[in-house]
Amino acid sequence: MSGDKDFRKKRGELVELVADLDSTLLNAVLEAESIDSISPTNLHSAIKRVTMSAHAAPTLLGSSFKYIGVQPLLNSIVRYLPHPKESGVVDPVVAAYGNELCLFAFKTIHDPQLGMLTFIRVFGGQISTGQKIYNVTRKKQEKILKMYVPFADDLTEINASSDGEVVIVSGLKVRTK
Repeated sequence: MSGDKDFRKKRGELVELVADLDSTLLNAVLEAESIDSISPTNLHSAIKRVTMSAHAAPTLLGSSFKYIGVQPLLNSIVRYLPHPKESGVVDPVVAAYGNELCLFAFKTIHDPQLGMLTFIRVFGGQISTGQKIYNVTRKKQEKILKMYVPFADDLTEINASSDGEVVIVSGLKVRTK
């Protein structure tokens, strides 16, 4: 039972901290019966607004070695960072691609069964299995062999993905010096 009390206390502290940075959440707290009545949706929206305004950044702890915290991290990337189509937050480099395919690779791992896997976020356009993409870092075309949606240490194979999504692809070469 004390675990539930500790969780409520820590959640209340989080709501207070975020409310100090976000007037919409602050108004909701002032109108609410208690901090406990603030919905997860309101809290997530406030954290995203605070993140996008660069007043604070969510911090998550975990270990990719034991897959502890990997899924919450991936969920947070999608939940709190701006969607590529949100106005006013698009990076100029991404904006230059317009409606064309634009991907950002942010992590590469080696899986014993699947080989080299690259985590990407799709910033524009759509990507599908078998598609050839131009790698601006390597200055050559590469083929997406397979595509997966990550769920902690499990991967579900998919055929296509569109902007805003985080996916894992195989077939890309790792940059070597």
